[in-house]
Amino acid sequence: MTVLRFAAVFNCRIDEHLAVALHAGSGQLAVVDPARLRDELMLMLAGDGILPVLMEYADVLVPLIPEVEAVVGFDQHSRWHCYDIWEHTARALAASERTDPLVRLALLFHDLGKPASFSLGSDGEGHFYGHARLGALIAKRRLGELCFDRRVVDAVVELILMHLDILYPKDAGRWMARLGSVQLQRLIKVKQGDAYAHSELAAKRRLQELEDFQAALEGID
Repeated sequence: MTVLRFAAVFNCRIDEHLAVALHAGSGQLAVVDPARLRDELMLMLAGDGILPVLMEYADVLVPLIPEVEAVVGFDQHSRWHCYDIWEHTARALAASERTDPLVRLALLFHDLGKPASFSLGSDGEGHFYGHARLGALIAKRRLGELCFDRRVVDAVVELILMHLDILYPKDAGRWMARLGSVQLQRLIKVKQGDAYAHSELAAKRRLQELEDFQAALEGID
């Protein structure tokens, strides 16, 4: 994990021989102190070079988060998605606000419930009913295993549960009262990152909705 952290933070390529060793030895992470893995994971997620690390070393994360294995290469069969689940996750995370670790942590887990909730409609469109709830359950379990603080776990779980909710400008006051300023801004940033990793048409529409909501928030006394 330390090597991946350095690659993400310093935005550099990992030596070919070292890369082979990382893939081959990833299973050894299962015996590493969970608190150390937690700290390395959080530092890695904050790096500007996180996208290539996630794309090339998803298998190294599997000992920490087994559900990652199922989403790599998973075709979403959706006109709104131009990437498989893992690439969508990686791109959403990389496009998100890097200064708030809970935002990136929520995006890492937000779609991990999709494989278990997948169904294919008669029109060939993929559906993932209930995936936010499943993703939240996965996050709660895995973050607990990695010794995250309970307040962090609860905040991340809440963000995952709400990442599909539509933020209507008329409801800005209600959302502020419900979540408070800090958590609401996190939710907006999670949704922004998620939107950037959709197809171009879907991204444009969703980002505009978030801009409208943010403008409504600024109008609240």
